[in-house]
Amino acid sequence: PMIDPDIIDLVVKTHIDQEADYTSNTIKETYPDGLDVEVFTFEALKEAWLNAKLLSEREHVTPYIRKNDKFKKVSVENDKDLTSLRWTLDNKEDYEFLKEVFKRLYKQNKDFMTKDVLELLEKEPHLKDINKCITRNEGYIKSLKNDKILDLDYIKED
Repeated sequence: PMIDPDIIDLVVKTHIDQEADYTSNTIKETYPDGLDVEVFTFEALKEAWLNAKLLSEREHVTPYIRKNDKFKKVSVENDKDLTSLRWTLDNKEDYEFLKEVFKRLYKQNKDFMTKDVLELLEKEPHLKDINKCITRNEGYIKSLKNDKILDLDYIKED
């Protein structure tokens, strides 16, 4: 809900400039959870579709690309490590955090950005406590625990 278009633009520009197969700001996590951006070529996606055999790789799409050395991967990193922050919506606590942020910022500026949220959290650091109990990438971790190899004989290249 608080994705930043400037971060998206940075990742896309880096992807194009570096002629990468996969570019992301999650290879080395430095941004708040919820500001994740992943850009990949159609060819990389097709390769993953045809060859990913683990349930987690098919559900979450990019793990196959991230784990495979055949792809050129580029990491976009923030100057400051903000991984302790969570700006996504998966749980009730996330909703409560987002509700408080929007209550404070949205009326003043409907297009508030990352810098605005960071300024708010500097003034009101207690807001970070609302959802800090939630583990980053909880859904993916759950997928890994339930992983299994799939039979993909039904996939045929056209």
